Amino acid sequence: MSYYEKKVNKVLHELSHSQFTEVEWNGSLVNLKIVADGNQIFISTPVYFGDNYIPKSVRKCLTQQILFAHVEIKTFLTVNETLFKITLNYIGNISEINQEEIKELLESFTWIAEKWRAILEENDKHDLIYIHAK
Repeated sequence: MSYYEKKVNKVLHELSHSQFTEVEWNGSLVNLKIVADGNQIFISTPVYFGDNYIPKSVRKCLTQQILFAHVEIKTFLTVNETLFKITLNYIGNISEINQEEIKELLESFTWIAEKWRAILEENDKHDLIYIHAK
């Protein structure tokens, strides 16, 4: 059994017993939770941590519609103003979810998370103030 198969089995086991699990996948710490009487899965991961502030350029980026090629899942971002954190989220219907489906879902979700991290980090740099030392 491969490393990822073991991870998927653990995720499915924990979801079936506690309706919640957390897993590290492709460098992202991902939370998975069964909601809506077991009919939906909610997935989230942080994509940006502000340092007591979320810059205007990062906020502006959140209002733009960014489409990622080849990704079939619809995600959305939420902002936690208290923690200065932006989280990528997904909610989708599930029936009997199997190993391959959860693996593909985690692969797509973490790929999108990495893209958002890069976009938000790049936009974060636009608000830096450079001071030249003499």
